[in-house]
Amino acid sequence: MRILILFIILIQSLFCAQAQETLYGIEQVKGTETIVKDRLAEIGASGDYTFLVLLPVGGCPRCEGSIPLFFNDTQKYFPEVYTLLFAISDTPISTAEELSTKNYGTNNLVCTNDDDTLMQSFHFKTGVIGVPYIVIINNNTGDFISASSLLGITYDLNFFKSLTDDLNVVKVEKISLTTSNNISDKISPSKVKLNILDNKNYNINCSELSKISNISFSKDLSKLALLEYETSSILLAEKKADQYVFTDTIRPDDLEYYIFKAKNVPDTLALALRFMNVLQIIYLDIYFTNNAEDLMISASLPNLYWEDSIAEQLVYSNQACLIKYNLKEESKTITPMQLDSEYITSHSHFFVDEEKQRIFMGVLKGWPTQGTTAEPNSADNDPFLDSFYDFSPMMSILSTPECAFTQFLGNLPNWHKKEHTGYFYFSPKVCFDKKNVVVADTYAGEITTFDRNTLKQLSSFNITDVLLQKGLLVTDANAGNNTPSKSKLQSILDKKNLLPCRILDIAYNKDTYYILLTDEKNVILYIYLPKTNMLFSSESIESYLSNTDNIKIFYDKGEIKVISLDDRKASLNIMTFTH
Repeated sequence: MRILILFIILIQSLFCAQAQETLYGIEQVKGTETIVKDRLAEIGASGDYTFLVLLPVGGCPRCEGSIPLFFNDTQKYFPEVYTLLFAISDTPISTAEELSTKNYGTNNLVCTNDDDTLMQSFHFKTGVIGVPYIVIINNNTGDFISASSLLGITYDLNFFKSLTDDLNVVKVEKISLTTSNNISDKISPSKVKLNILDNKNYNINCSELSKISNISFSKDLSKLALLEYETSSILLAEKKADQYVFTDTIRPDDLEYYIFKAKNVPDTLALALRFMNVLQIIYLDIYFTNNAEDLMISASLPNLYWEDSIAEQLVYSNQACLIKYNLKEESKTITPMQLDSEYITSHSHFFVDEEKQRIFMGVLKGWPTQGTTAEPNSADNDPFLDSFYDFSPMMSILSTPECAFTQFLGNLPNWHKKEHTGYFYFSPKVCFDKKNVVVADTYAGEITTFDRNTLKQLSSFNITDVLLQKGLLVTDANAGNNTPSKSKLQSILDKKNLLPCRILDIAYNKDTYYILLTDEKNVILYIYLPKTNMLFSSESIESYLSNTDNIKIFYDKGEIKVISLDDRKASLNIMTFTH
């Protein structure tokens, strides 16, 4: 019996990757053929071809379900071909041990990092690798024969044959690259400096942390939670003197794999899919409640049901959920999110208003944040049309504990309409004080304040404009220039040059905004009072910017705390400021 599995995957990140000939393609860098041949020979590749899967570990867990299917078909139809799982991780040694326990369908595994010489040969049209790719390589010439992302595809024999139908023809385009290092100081501290009250570094009693995608902490900083996205596990720690000591690890359990399996899908089939490493649990974001007894987890759980049971077409989709983990009882409560049917709500991040019993999540709409086409295919999803922005909310609001959609909040800031980028660069941060809700547009710099009770907009300003007016920000006058030959995707990607800095996190209290900004080199805490146009700042804060969700700020009784995780050194730095 051969089951056709239809993968339905919601795109939740800004820079994902998809298949060749579609939205996010892959190309080979010209002149890297010898590098490819030598690296494959060093690995031990034999024969004329290597069927390779390029895996950014944790980048798209749901996509990994196609990997064993591809390698199984390779063994069946091309048994003489060398197969290779080429995994990219910041912690390759520990990750290799983890991957070796999984069934991907090949015994050949290389776990390395972005500095590997083979990575010099890949060019991703969005600039970064986001999800797994299949790449078929000629071992004798070093050419990429064919390639496809595993996001947005329906894996079946037709897909396999499309990659392998003619191995004598090079079907992957080649590109010449020019490299430049244009990262320089763009933001500067203000003349009025903040007072630093305290600066403490706390070790975490672990020799090596895996890739940490999010951190959360109790209000008194006594408890810490670290989300490892490569393993979808959560490390819990408590502060003991001058270090944080691990107390427990939250891992996916059996219930999470099967809770949304349709009753008419056989248990044996679900078990087989899990054994083949097809079923995946994805933990996306975490939040400690104020009482620090519960940890809230945003997750995607497997949803299995028959599209057509007679034709044996099985659908495997994401079920967005909120999981509440009680630390005392070590128990989980799983609540499916009831989201708006017209617009995609991104549950990769969530912001909790405990007092009002609601959750705020960003909205995704239109191309290129949705879909797999190389160009927008309708007026409804085309960000280059003004009509696209007629209804373009910033946030979805869900009630708790039922996790039901209640309403949208705000409108997409005008920068995105002006530059025709849609939701591609929209990645909001949300904070609260007793009377207000503040939404920060992290890339464009727009900061909008709403009444916490009525949710009516009260005010808006742009921190980028404030810094420009005060001479604390440098921009490139030639950035974002368009040429007629550019594709729509490339036009949107180039608009990144118009964004000289981004907001890492924000806090707010009584008409005062606490804004953590970076220009990818410096990290500076600014305090801005719009009514008086006063601006205070720290000096540049030393921070490891591997992940922007690993540095956070919060306001508490006149003090501003900046918490920064360095997962390389397994340490947490806590700085306390006042002004």
